[in-house]
Formats: sequence, C-alpha cells, structure tokens
Amino acid sequence: MNIQTKPEASTLTWRDPRYLKFNSVVDQLVDELQAHVWGHADKPKRRVTGEKLNKLTYSVSSLIAEGVGVASGKRRKSEAPIHLGKARYGKGGTDPMRSYDIHVGRAYRGLIELGYLKQTRDGYYDRSGGKNGKASSRITRYSATDKLVGLFTEDEQLAFPAVIPAKHVGELVRVQVKMKNPDGTKVKTTVPTPVTGDVELMRWRLERINRGLSHHWYDLDMPDADIAALQDRLSDDVVNSRQLALHHRSLYRVFNDEDLTTGGRFYGGWWQGIPKEYRPYLCVNGKRMVEVDYSTMHPTILYAWVGEEMPEDSYSGVLPSGLLPDGVDPSEVRGSVKAAFNAMLNAERVLKGPPAGINLRGLELTWNQLSNAIIEFHKPISEHFYSGVGLKLQRIDSDIAEAVILDFIDSGDVILPIHDSFLVHHGWEGRLREKMAEAFGSLVGSLAQVKGTPGKQWEEKEPKWHQGNDEFGPIISTDIRDHSEWMNSGPERRLEAHRAIRQTKQS
Repeated sequence: MNIQTKPEASTLTWRDPRYLKFNSVVDQLVDELQAHVWGHADKPKRRVTGEKLNKLTYSVSSLIAEGVGVASGKRRKSEAPIHLGKARYGKGGTDPMRSYDIHVGRAYRGLIELGYLKQTRDGYYDRSGGKNGKASSRITRYSATDKLVGLFTEDEQLAFPAVIPAKHVGELVRVQVKMKNPDGTKVKTTVPTPVTGDVELMRWRLERINRGLSHHWYDLDMPDADIAALQDRLSDDVVNSRQLALHHRSLYRVFNDEDLTTGGRFYGGWWQGIPKEYRPYLCVNGKRMVEVDYSTMHPTILYAWVGEEMPEDSYSGVLPSGLLPDGVDPSEVRGSVKAAFNAMLNAERVLKGPPAGINLRGLELTWNQLSNAIIEFHKPISEHFYSGVGLKLQRIDSDIAEAVILDFIDSGDVILPIHDSFLVHHGWEGRLREKMAEAFGSLVGSLAQVKGTPGKQWEEKEPKWHQGNDEFGPIISTDIRDHSEWMNSGPERRLEAHRAIRQTKQS
C-alpha cells in the first residue's frame, strides 16, 4: 500500500528550501498531526493527501513561524494572533492556501493538543460593548510552548527569527471595502480581487520586490532587552495591538474599491509598525539607514492639478495668531493642522467634530474654526475637502512608491517603504532623493520636496557589524553554530544566521 505522508516537493512551490532546519521541524509536526489521536474522537483523523496535504504543511509552517517569529534572543514567548472565525477564510480571506478546516480545525487545534502551541488569550466580538455603544473586539492569541522551542538548538533559538523564512502574505493585491453590519456600523471587508491584466502586472512587480527584499536582513540596532521592551509596548497597545516580527519582510498592496482607483499602498513589512522614534535605529545588513520622505505630498499634487502655486508651508501658516492662545506659535500646532487637513481630504462629507487622534484641547478653538481656517487658507483647492479625494491621492502616491522601490530592487539594492517615505542604506541618500523626484515628476508633472532623517546608533561605540567598507562584510562560515561565542548581540546573531542560510545550497 502506498500512502502519501509528505507532499511532493514539486507542490511546495511556496517553501524556501534553504531553511533546512525549519522545514524539517514543519515536516515532523505534519507527520505527528497525520498520526495524532484526537481527544474528542479517540482516534486519528483521516490522513490528508495531495493539495490538502500541501495546505496542511503550509498552515503548520505559518503557525510555527508566527509562534517563534516574534522572538528575540531569550525572549521566546511573545504572542501571535490567529483568526478563529470562518468568515476570515475561503472567499473572505486574503490567503487562498488557508482553509478553515485545515488551518484552524486540523493544524491549529492539533498543534495545541500535541502541546506545541498554547492559546494565551481568547478572542471576542461585541457589537455594542465599546465606547459609545460601538462594536469592540479582540483577536485570539497564542504562543509557542517550550516543547516547540526545544525542537531548535540553543544557537538557533538565540537567532530567532532569522532562522525562519519570510512570512507568506497570501494575496499580493487586496481589495478592502467598507460594508455595513446589521447594526449599521461599517467594517472593512475583503472582497475578491478583480482579474485583470493590470492586477497580474502588479502581482508580478510585487513578486520581484519581495524576492529582492528577501536577499537582505533588516533589524534594529538595539540590545535585545530594549527590543523586548518594544515588543511589550506594541503588544499592550490597546488601540492597535501588534507584533514585532522581523520575519514579516514581504509586501502587498491594499486598494479600497473594486476598480482599484483608491488606496493601493504597500503593507506587510514589520518596520512599518514600529513607532516613528525607532526608525533611526533601523539597519540593513548591519549598516545604518536613512529615511527620506516627501514633504507635503498630497497638497503638492492637488495644487499641481489646479495649476496654482502652493504655499511655502501648507500647515504652519493656516491658523492666524488671533485664533491661538497667547504664547502659542503657529508652528507648534503644525501636526494637528496636518492631521486635520488629511482627515478633511479623506472624509466624503463635512465632519461635525474632530476625528479620533486630533486633540484641540488648549488651543481655544473649535473644530469648525479649524476646518474653516484650512479651507480659507487653501482656497485654490478648497473643492477637494470633504470629497473623499484622499484615497485617490493614495493611489497616486502608492504608484510613485512602486516606481521608486522597483528602481532600487532591480539594481539589487535594498529599500524599505513606509507609505510616502523610504529607508535606504545611508550611502544611497542622494540617489534616493533623485529617484523620488524623478518618479513624482513623471506621474504628477511637478517638482516634489523631499527631506531626510539620518539613522542613529543605539550605543556610542559603533558595533563591529557596522565596520568594514563593503556592503555585507566577510562571510566566514555558513554554519551559524561556529560563531556562537562571537554572536554576542541580537542583531549580530540574526545577521550571521541570515547570511548562513543565504549561502545554503539548494538541492
């Protein structure tokens, strides 16, 4: 009798064969799941074969990667999220490789019964339990157990998450639209991506981008203790709880309508979710990075549309001194004015009050006063406020971002996008500025203002992985275990592990 216990290698097109140890752990757990005697049934489930076995392997790989991928050094028990509702899978999901029955029913539940995963926080959805009677929810979370972590060597544990492959993001071109719930509240819902030549071209470009990103290692030039503290800060954020998962290194685009005329920005990179004050500590292959962003990008586009000259500063001069308390300079409220400006572009009707995140306390003015001041100051483009044009502008800025990213990726160089800004090796700042201006001029037809923020070092003494004139530094060995004594800091360990795996010969 010939019973298939492992999927054919030809079907595992999503798997990176260089991650030998991680793949062997996944295969071991798939075998255990196939033979597992389920507690509720007191017998094994029927073995899956063919495409279902391929999906089971994919789901186990994903769950294990998320379980150990949020680790840094000795910190190995951070939580990963999982959706347990059926609506998140199938047509309502973003990854066709995940089905509810296999991903949740067999892989997740089975790994919990086998003792490799532990559910740490239950999820819930309450239609009226939030503020002002609005819906509130929390996603279920789980963590890797000691049994799972113990399948990796001590050196491999210290190099998490560099010893696991980049996260598979599923659908690369996504469409999320707002739909009404039965209670009248609106919720973002994923709908099928249209089948068009433009979409296929976008997917192809994203595949190129993600292949390029996979060649490099991105980290934070910080001690493990500080990275663990950042993990806690992100996880405990009551508004936007999230992970610091360095294996989230693949990008996808999200549009906001089925015609793909709105949105389109890039998401998926772990660096996009860290607080802004941590960006100067980002490093690529052990080298410092610099951030360059477009200054007043959306106002520049709008003024170019109407053929009018844009004010020198679109935000600081909006509020005359008569509207501000004594001693408050207009430049001090620039951030609030900018947030209000963008909210007014995104809104499809006049807002009766300030959106969430805009605090007018201490300014001695009402929302109407601020809104009217912005409209008056920007009279040439006033027709675009409260028109919903903001999302259309995002389509333009995301296409500009795509052009800039592809220029670097196709040259073999690394670039990390954060919507309207980019991070590159600190030696490439001049080139980035040039390419940003070129892409903007090509798609908008006017000049763009850009500004840079240099990288910083967490410690005064330059870490040794920064030294050297070449991009990557010398590769001494392809076995990370040979360097366990040298790899005495988190970024060093992870960088060396990434290099070792990159040098692994594919069979």
